[in-house]
Amino acid sequence: MKHLLVGACLLALVSPALASTWDNYAETSAAEVPGMPPGIDPARIQMSPGSTAPHPLVRETQGRAIVLSSGGLSTRFLIGVRVTDEAGDPVGTIENLVFSPGGRVERAILSVGGFMGLGAKDVAVPFGKFTISGESHEHPTARTSSTLAELKALPVFRQAGLASGEALASDILGATLKPRKAGGEAVKLTDIIIDPDGAGHYAAVEYGGIDGFGAKRTVVEFSTLGDLTAKPAIPLNLKMAALRKAQPFIYNVNGSTTSIPEILND
Repeated sequence: MKHLLVGACLLALVSPALASTWDNYAETSAAEVPGMPPGIDPARIQMSPGSTAPHPLVRETQGRAIVLSSGGLSTRFLIGVRVTDEAGDPVGTIENLVFSPGGRVERAILSVGGFMGLGAKDVAVPFGKFTISGESHEHPTARTSSTLAELKALPVFRQAGLASGEALASDILGATLKPRKAGGEAVKLTDIIIDPDGAGHYAAVEYGGIDGFGAKRTVVEFSTLGDLTAKPAIPLNLKMAALRKAQPFIYNVNGSTTSIPEILND
């Protein structure tokens, strides 16, 4: 699941001053950001017109970057996570996530059974059967209330069985977005931030850079996205100028506001 940056010219790390007491994974609410007047969105996220949605999953750092708080889950980093049962025994690996048309993660696709990757099968498990935790957003842990026997008894998941409007995370993450008045500039959807119940709240997007290096990352309200299954690009109900004005997005206070190709993050 699913960018940091390298190179003196392309790398833009957040100032060390941000790292002092701003341990984002201990925070629970954007409303805790000090010094913000009542009624002002602490994160100042690019939102849908007239939106009054609260923003409990992100907050603003002292350097005015938007940072993920403890209540937010990165779908990008959930893919590939090993899952244990209630006793702590391994039962499978999250291979994918199924999004509903409304942007909620309905099911996780687990690879279960087999030995060293041989003989395993993919099964769909309701997202409500998982508890996600961990020391950081980039390294989550997952536990399921289902037993290995119950998981093995589930039918094999097949993509052809997706309902109309449903989309796999593997098809969404990395997809091209089409903002209004983009002027030909490429914009990519790199992450969807969900709450513990699976509801999508934000979309992390990147633009600019060269061959994946130095792309600027920001976050927009999920409701600004159009049909997740749209081809060749997912509509984004924001002008390109709004993205350029948006604050940078980071996963933790020591993170970078720009990105490097995925291979360099592994």
